Amino acid sequence: AASADLTNTATSVENELHRPVSREELLAAICSKFETLSVLPVIDLIPLYANHSMLIGCQIDVQEQEGTLNTVTALSINPDGSLRVFDGESEHDLHAAEVVRVR
Repeated sequence: AASADLTNTATSVENELHRPVSREELLAAICSKFETLSVLPVIDLIPLYANHSMLIGCQIDVQEQEGTLNTVTALSINPDGSLRVFDGESEHDLHAAEVVRVR
């Protein structure tokens, strides 16, 4: 059974657009958007990514390269694409880590 959180927030493309959408139409729209974004310089792409990131403001569990598992709060996406986080004591940047869980 679905959790209450999922039941209250789950939706579909059809529900959001209030009309049926074929897989082909959806895939074409996604590919078209990727094509538009793929030609942007990284300096223009990072702010777009940051504005749509679902991690910002969330507490996340991250496993860093050396294997350390930490719970941090995601603060922002830096211009170089790294994730600015707060670990309860200080802010630092994650350049390479695996997000294990978003809370």
